[in-house]
Amino acid sequence: TGTKVYTSSTFGSPLLSQFTMSTAWDIKTISPTGNLDVSTQFSYCSGIELSSDGTKAIVVGGKSGAFLIARYDLSTAWDLSTGTYVGQSAVTAPGGVRFNPDGTRLYLLNGNTPDTIEIYHLSTPYDIVNKGPVQSTAVLETVTGDNQILGFSFNYDGSKMFATGISGASVYEFRLSTAWDLSTLEYQTALYVGSRLANPSDAYIDANLENLIVSGGSDDKLYQYRLNSRAQGTATIT
Repeated sequence: TGTKVYTSSTFGSPLLSQFTMSTAWDIKTISPTGNLDVSTQFSYCSGIELSSDGTKAIVVGGKSGAFLIARYDLSTAWDLSTGTYVGQSAVTAPGGVRFNPDGTRLYLLNGNTPDTIEIYHLSTPYDIVNKGPVQSTAVLETVTGDNQILGFSFNYDGSKMFATGISGASVYEFRLSTAWDLSTLEYQTALYVGSRLANPSDAYIDANLENLIVSGGSDDKLYQYRLNSRAQGTATIT
């Protein structure tokens, strides 16, 4: 609905944070509404995704030299403060994490060279503990020319994907001719955001493909863009 923002902490305390926008997709109306301490499992987090019904939070990151993906179940949907740890499994150099709507496909950014999205098929939705082997991959570095992809996200129906990269300080747009199928991924264009943030870490698009929200940088801010226009606003998310 565009009223919630969830962030993970790469630096400092390993907290998952939650924010609410009183006006959907308007970051100028954002305010903090809760968090979840995941320091028992992580010393840093590099990505978070919530299930389509808001009852599960999937987190990637690391601790003590190990890379992990973990699940937390929320007793109140969309409320991180009600999260309880369920389980975890090992992954490789994780960046962003996403799922298809029914939770049977896990998309995980592997930050090793070349930057690649790994796809897992889950027999039980959102069961990352028993995720099995990688089923297929999509290499982003080759098509974007950016060797530091940090995050990615899909639009609501899986027909578009947006990835963020540090080398080009850009958001890269892709089209999927078959929804959620990365074997049909086709690079479209790039939006340079380096004049405002040098290290874009993730990007989110609304259902109408009009509002693009980009996170990243060292100033703990979100940046909002109207497509085909300049940045429309910023919001601090500390």
